[in-house]
Amino acid sequence: MKKIIILIIPIIIFVFINISFVDNYTVDYRDTSVYYGRRSSNLDSKDYDYVNIGSSHGARGIIYPQNVNGINLAFSRQVLYYGIKLLESIDGKLSEDAVIIIPLDYGSFDGRYEGDISRYIPYIDYQLLKEDCSIEDYLVEKYFPLIGMNNMIDVVSATIENPYDLLYRTNDMDEWLEESRKTVEYHAEIANLSHEYLSILEDYLESQANNDRSIILINFPYHTTYNDNYNDLYPEILIDYYQVIEFLVEHYDVTYIDFSHWEFSDDIEYFYDDDHLNYNGAIKFTEELFSRIE
Repeated sequence: MKKIIILIIPIIIFVFINISFVDNYTVDYRDTSVYYGRRSSNLDSKDYDYVNIGSSHGARGIIYPQNVNGINLAFSRQVLYYGIKLLESIDGKLSEDAVIIIPLDYGSFDGRYEGDISRYIPYIDYQLLKEDCSIEDYLVEKYFPLIGMNNMIDVVSATIENPYDLLYRTNDMDEWLEESRKTVEYHAEIANLSHEYLSILEDYLESQANNDRSIILINFPYHTTYNDNYNDLYPEILIDYYQVIEFLVEHYDVTYIDFSHWEFSDDIEYFYDDDHLNYNGAIKFTEELFSRIE
């Protein structure tokens, strides 16, 4: 009996550590939503009044006030495919008149996924992920993440230095302009005008058509350099994007708010780089966003 107890105790400790790890670290330890405390590490709360998805723009750009029952489900490089799955997964935890914020960018309908799906496992049930993940990988990642893809070495190395401590990637405007051009060129490669993910968004909008929830489509603020580069280099992508937006507003019960040319788009004080807000910008933008949608 004593030998059995000696064998069982390490197993219990190992399981406990893994469960604790799930609760605290596996959401996506490199994501600013976690870093700034913008997202709870689990979905214990119910009746959320606000929820947003999105990519790094959403992760860095929305900070819910403490008196607001909202959850930020944006992840770096998150495409609509997984964003919609997150919304479907959390649907039962939204209030009847919740506000659903869906940030879009010029490549949203065409984007490709470049992240690790393990970060979605704490949020999304297997039935919604079975086309992307084996049941074995799902169970290991959900219940034993220390031996899964989110291992302790990655977590420790990621917490040593977090780049989002910085308010600006660079203060050198020549370097800023050069980086902006590279960013626009990279984003234009994604925006291939295939509209691969448009039907996914349409299906979700249709599923919400007969309730009292509000769906807000937004563009996040961009710095003037980003807007100017996109206008100069890829005007056809902008034309196509706004045609799709016009179609969505005309055919579905959604509100669209375009913040891409924000009143502070010239002010580097509010931008980490040319297409991401920094912490100060996120605070200011969130205040304005709520003033428009409340």
